Amino acid sequence: MSTIREIYFSKLPIVEKSSNFSVAILNKLLIKFNNLKDELDLTKNFDSKMLNESLFEKAFNEILNGKMFEYVVNESTFDANKFYVDENVLIPRQETEELLNRFYNYIDDLKFDTNNLNIGDICTGSGCLGISFIKKYVNSKMYLSDIDSNALNVAKKNAKLNNVECEFLLGNMLSPFIEKKIKLDCIICNPPYIENIEQIDKRTLDQEPHQALLAKPSIKYYKLFLSQIKKVIKKRFLIAFEIGENMKQELTALVRDTFPMAKFKFEKDLDGKWRFLFIYSMNKYKSARDALLNHGVIGFPTETVMGLGILYDDKVAFERLNMLKKRPESKPYSLMLSSIYDIQKYAYISEKEMMVAKAFLPGPLTLLLKKKKLPKWVSLDSEFVGIRIPDIPAIRKTIRNVKKPLLAPSANISGEKPALTNKELKQIFGNGLDFILKGDALNSKASTVVLIDDDVKIIREGPISKEQILEVLNNENSNR
Repeated sequence: MSTIREIYFSKLPIVEKSSNFSVAILNKLLIKFNNLKDELDLTKNFDSKMLNESLFEKAFNEILNGKMFEYVVNESTFDANKFYVDENVLIPRQETEELLNRFYNYIDDLKFDTNNLNIGDICTGSGCLGISFIKKYVNSKMYLSDIDSNALNVAKKNAKLNNVECEFLLGNMLSPFIEKKIKLDCIICNPPYIENIEQIDKRTLDQEPHQALLAKPSIKYYKLFLSQIKKVIKKRFLIAFEIGENMKQELTALVRDTFPMAKFKFEKDLDGKWRFLFIYSMNKYKSARDALLNHGVIGFPTETVMGLGILYDDKVAFERLNMLKKRPESKPYSLMLSSIYDIQKYAYISEKEMMVAKAFLPGPLTLLLKKKKLPKWVSLDSEFVGIRIPDIPAIRKTIRNVKKPLLAPSANISGEKPALTNKELKQIFGNGLDFILKGDALNSKASTVVLIDDDVKIIREGPISKEQILEVLNNENSNR
């Protein structure tokens, strides 16, 4: 009987010449068939007698002839857990493990109660995502679903192997959840998304299930999923997808159509490829400050009409704000400050402009001033920025608390009338806002927008007239 050392060195020259083999795979085979724990254990037992030599030889030749190691030994490791795999399911991959780890982070960051969650692992395959999750969060309820009964049988075997309880559903995408009227808090999904067969290496194409890989068009199953999602998801939710690296643009449009009020984010994998999409409903925060500091959009009353607000330098919130208002990205925003003494941080203000600011601010006036350095999306290519200071103590206090200006347009869908009451604000934007300050607007007119240079130019008429502004300037000049 041979020792492990003898087998290793007899196989090493063959391994080094094979494109299907590697030293790492050889070591794994030796560990597997000698019932060892790891490479350290292999080193310690290198001179021990080889166990299961005939089984090892059979497996070695199968890999040499091109069969994938995981399918030969019917085993794969995922998130530090062991899983049974065969040709009915995909072999778990690194990027899918990345998806799960980021999913964990979102669960924590969004403060979901993991003692009381309904989770769905859609297109579960081997069950590696859902089973790994439920091993970590044991008090949640996990549903594993797949269209293929053979794949679902593998997932059942893995649930037993990992000593976890799950509910198994057979059907296409979300259909079994709809049929059983199951509502989910969170979903993780790795659907088929490869459209071009030439993108798949030959061994994968020959051995792994095409049903779990191929989709034409690539967004086919994402589109089906999102067409069904509102029948399944709860009001507060998190959805995590693995995606193809070139799908970001198409999926952006699809997600915006499905969830105009929700947040979503694309993320790159460790190779720098767009690989993950996370969609989640807004947290309901205890204060406007907390909402703003978490990419939130708030609603509030002003002395004119109801307003919306985000932190002026928050690109994530800016994209949400545009979606909520259906506002062209080519249209600039104005800044809302808490005090006239903050104006000089963000814009140049002349003596005349400061006279007008002191006379009418806080109040229903927006001054167009030459801007200082600001994020591009605030004023776009314009050399000016609108500056507003509201005559509502609660919103000025909020601005002081976040220590930044707000981008603060009127609360309306672009081109439509702005909301004047809290009730109207909720009717227009529903649950799209993260926090709403109490109270109704005090006027039905938006603020006066004025540009002051050699003359006083009213850009938008509002509660303060050109004559009132000229009177302030004339009085100041006559007092000199």
